[in-house]
Amino acid sequence: MKKLLLIITAFGLCNQSSGQQLPLFSQYYFNSFIYNPSQTGLETGTSLSLVGRKQFTGLANSIGTYAATLQTRTDGKRSGFGLYLYNDNVNLFRTNSITGSYAYHIPLSKNRVLSFGLALSALDHRYNSSNFNLIHIEDPIVALLGSEGGFSVDANAGIHIDFGKFSMGLANLQLLQNQEAFSNNSETKSLYTLANHWMFNMNYTIPINENFELEPYMLYRKTRGSPGQVDLNLFLNWLNKGYAGIAYRDGLSFSSMLGVHVNKNIAMGYSYDITIHKLRNTLGNTHEIVLRFKLGNNKVSTSSSDEILASKDKKKFESRIAELEEEVIMLKNQPNSPPDTIVVEKIIIKEVIKEIPIEKTVIKTIPSTPTVVHTEPTVVSTTPTTQPSIVKQFYVIAGSFTSSTAASEYITQLGISGHAGYQKHDNTSGRYYVHLGNFTAKSKAVDLIQLKKSSGLSLWIKAM
Repeated sequence: MKKLLLIITAFGLCNQSSGQQLPLFSQYYFNSFIYNPSQTGLETGTSLSLVGRKQFTGLANSIGTYAATLQTRTDGKRSGFGLYLYNDNVNLFRTNSITGSYAYHIPLSKNRVLSFGLALSALDHRYNSSNFNLIHIEDPIVALLGSEGGFSVDANAGIHIDFGKFSMGLANLQLLQNQEAFSNNSETKSLYTLANHWMFNMNYTIPINENFELEPYMLYRKTRGSPGQVDLNLFLNWLNKGYAGIAYRDGLSFSSMLGVHVNKNIAMGYSYDITIHKLRNTLGNTHEIVLRFKLGNNKVSTSSSDEILASKDKKKFESRIAELEEEVIMLKNQPNSPPDTIVVEKIIIKEVIKEIPIEKTVIKTIPSTPTVVHTEPTVVSTTPTTQPSIVKQFYVIAGSFTSSTAASEYITQLGISGHAGYQKHDNTSGRYYVHLGNFTAKSKAVDLIQLKKSSGLSLWIKAM
């Protein structure tokens, strides 16, 4: 009985820390849509995450949570889709759940995006009586440990607004608050109610330089009838390399996190939670591992000299592109013209002088006959030998930034609005420009600005 009470105490701690019924994670920052469906597809592309967590390892039957998430959003589209599956073993209960989520992202301005999200869940709860070794079978609590579980469905809703560097969101989970009926060994029914949860989060990105960002992140949980709880996180992101973080979970634990990008498509992270509750010596600590796979292009392209127009605009220019391709083929098929030459002939005249005897005072001379000798012609090529000059390109600029990170964020916003943006670094000024296309002829850049005139974007031309 003492062992059972200890396990029930641990169960109560987990319930309090996780908002009664939802699984608890430390690295939820990378799968934030599990707590707020409006954050589904905040990043374009497709990603798959696998999570394994062992909580309170000091217990013989520690709490185990295993989850898989999948979210996707096509570049230039406003809709994001997500799938979330988990198996949560919390001593008395075992829960299996599958959730599908949808979010719609609305660009409000250059740096503001408003998102709405909905999710539907199917849950199966069961008593986990096999985890207990009861000494006193006659104990009244045994009657509560039936084997039959309960099945229910529920819904989640959320809203999120992104200001570029700052964002925040609010979600309400288990909106329907359905009840599950459990049969126990006393042949009576006990009801298990899905409690309504509120989740509020906010974060702020602080660029340090081109490679590092500092990001504080806060999550607040609240369930009716239970005290609220705050998670305070601080991440140091090494862009495209990894991250490190620390966190404090109110009344429960301190966490340290470390993640690395194995390559451009695979990342892995580990967190270690140190329990700070008064029963920490008995409960033990917590380990969590996350594997993340990018299944598509999860970042809007930042540079392309070949792609000039967004995909939806290309149809309007197909005929012109075909004409240019024909001109290129004609130029390739033309024979090479010989270089202009100057032929210089050197003529050497050799005089032959003959001496004639002088008779009296009359002198006769024979004019010399010149001998003309032709040498081989010397060919002087007029082909220039100087290095070709660099041809400037005319860029249609949509924004100018002091950091590559800020430029990339704006490119993401353009993608949400249906515009393809690219990044160009100007070595002279040191600024990062976001452009919609670059041309060798200024008139073509002017044409693109006219085409985008109705988009509301502030565009100008810069030669680089």
